[in-house]
Amino acid sequence: MEMTKLIEILNSVFEREGQSISLKPKDFEAGVIRKLPKADICRWKGTDTALLSRVANEGILNKDIVDRDDLAVRNTNGQTHFAFNSTIETMFSAIPFDQVFKPYSLCYPCTMLEGNLHVLLSYLPEEYYSRERKNYLLSEYNHPENRRQIEIALKIEAQDRVMVANKTSITNSDIPLGEKLFFLESRFLLFKDDYMVILKLKSQMKYMMFFIPRPSLNEEELELIGDIKAIYTINQQLYKINHLQINSGSNILIFGAPGTGKSHYIKEKYEHSSESIRIVFHEEYSYQDFVGCIKPIITNDVPTYSFIPGPFTKILKLAIENKMISYTLIIEELNRANAASVFGDVFQLLDRDENCISEYSIGNEDILNYLNEDTVNSYSEIRLPGNLSIVATMNSADQGVFPLDTAFKRRWNYEYMPIEFEEWHDYQTIPYISVEKVVRYISIKDYLETINTYLSAHEILEINEDRLIGPYYLKQNEWEAWQVDQSYKKLLAYLWDDVARLDRGTVFKEELIQFSHVCAAAEKKQQVFTDTLHVLLKGKLLPYETSTEDGM
Repeated sequence: MEMTKLIEILNSVFEREGQSISLKPKDFEAGVIRKLPKADICRWKGTDTALLSRVANEGILNKDIVDRDDLAVRNTNGQTHFAFNSTIETMFSAIPFDQVFKPYSLCYPCTMLEGNLHVLLSYLPEEYYSRERKNYLLSEYNHPENRRQIEIALKIEAQDRVMVANKTSITNSDIPLGEKLFFLESRFLLFKDDYMVILKLKSQMKYMMFFIPRPSLNEEELELIGDIKAIYTINQQLYKINHLQINSGSNILIFGAPGTGKSHYIKEKYEHSSESIRIVFHEEYSYQDFVGCIKPIITNDVPTYSFIPGPFTKILKLAIENKMISYTLIIEELNRANAASVFGDVFQLLDRDENCISEYSIGNEDILNYLNEDTVNSYSEIRLPGNLSIVATMNSADQGVFPLDTAFKRRWNYEYMPIEFEEWHDYQTIPYISVEKVVRYISIKDYLETINTYLSAHEILEINEDRLIGPYYLKQNEWEAWQVDQSYKKLLAYLWDDVARLDRGTVFKEELIQFSHVCAAAEKKQQVFTDTLHVLLKGKLLPYETSTEDGM
């Protein structure tokens, strides 16, 4: 409600001066209004003569005027900054200010309207500027609807907290003179008890700044504006993220043997440090599932058709609208679908420049229409922003996977997950063989390392590392329930169906011609592997023995 009141006041002030700025409350999610004290009033000083010499019709009659009611008040400073408090700080901050090293500065884009200067000139005391200078300013900024792009910097040095527009040191040459001058000209037209308004655009770290001369407000507006301090319709948790990763987006393909912890690695590295969407590719997964498609919607038995965005389009919009937040699209099992077909025209976006933004754009109309819904921005092309990463996993060992073509693969960075064991893999054991009711055990690490070494060195098999068995192929609780829940069947099935499918006699005893025979032998803790592999595993058995009558 307060946002609506504030927008109505701004629209009314400009309309009374013959201007229509047509601000809409739905376009903004936060705002502050501040009555300016004498300390924040800026006046031309002698040190500004170098800048004044570049402007025609200087025409400053009384640079000491501070207040419209008391023209004799003097001793203002030539500052070009505003002090700010925690209310303003909260609206601008993308991370908690008290967690940042000092001194520091955070910069944000901000828009001002030329028409605002026209409003200020309408209430300027005659004793302040000559008629020639007022006419000069009106002609210099003669398009009230024009927008001036400035930069706001929030700075903290020791205990001082100031808001600076365009880093407005008079001698600063980093900012275009026209934009700097416009901001300064507006500052020099402000008086004590005028109002400064800052509005934050919805879902963006972008702002608009307005100055309202106090005489432009009627009594009702003055009463309303006095009740408005700060307006927030945003979720403040949005600004309390721990990781600020801008322009760090990339396309990462994580691969390795089954059970090397690829999904866990992604969860720890990406899901915990960014906003993410996780999806799984499969054989039937399509472009329409990934990007979106037109679908019928039945309302009161009347069908209408709307574009329903897929996960890619949803996270793309979030990332574009929230540039200060890191987003990750996680794709499990990338090569279980025809990836090039699923990506379609999005494939072109995977090439990134040095700022991690798509080097080439696409013009997909459905995506553009979705991006332009409920936003003050207007997008005419689609690119991956620098705060959006695409992270995918791939298992080349699995059956029924699609090959990735070279053009697709070269647009990704690769992270290989090696087979690495934890300490508990060396201590935790599983029953391997029972001879005359005596069960012999082997550690998980020795069991897997022995099998993997055999598979890699076998002259017929020559299994690549990405098809070996990782230590997390079974979860820890599954290793613990190796015999009770028969979780060994899961691992043996991988060896039977995937690794040795074409020549099972290279891994399993020749007389075990069906997988059910393998499972039956394993349940009785009998030999299931070839004599060569069995001998290697027996050499790793622990020295102690346990009777099957003791519960094993």
